[in-house]
Amino acid sequence: GGITGHVEIREYQSALRDVNIIISGDCQTVSVAVEQEAAALYNWRVLDGKKVCKSGTAEGDFVFDTAGLESWSPENPKLYTLELWADGCSLVRTFGVRRLLVDGVQFQLNGIPYYLRGICEHCYYPDTVHPPHDLSFYRKVIKKLKSFGFNFIRFHTYIPNEEYMQAADELGMLLHVE
Repeated sequence: GGITGHVEIREYQSALRDVNIIISGDCQTVSVAVEQEAAALYNWRVLDGKKVCKSGTAEGDFVFDTAGLESWSPENPKLYTLELWADGCSLVRTFGVRRLLVDGVQFQLNGIPYYLRGICEHCYYPDTVHPPHDLSFYRKVIKKLKSFGFNFIRFHTYIPNEEYMQAADELGMLLHVE
């Protein structure tokens, strides 16, 4: 247990603090919840690489449709970048258009029946004692797991670090965090 990575103290110079991106159950819309100190007008855009897919101006939370955006899946881990900016400050987050839901006894990924083939991760790191903070390490782990045919990792009694989650997004691995 304990802190294994860097700790920061942040002083915000803008009304924009953080953002939460939520894909609707039918994957048709994206709701963006913006954490801000006070109401402020800001610009936003969704990028596919350098190509602008969606853009607008908002003063609080907003919604946009997913028309023209590809769905994310382990077989096609398509990610987009959401940028928000106002008063010289900006926030950048990556996201995939995906939603894993349960229909009776069947999982559905983006509305399509999906079979999970996974492993259980126990936070066992004998070489480093604690989880490494190295994106390339987790990319290697996920590439190896995918080569065995896995598409899912369940994390038992711990929360994976940001590097692990980023590698999973980039390479196409579904995660379940306890």
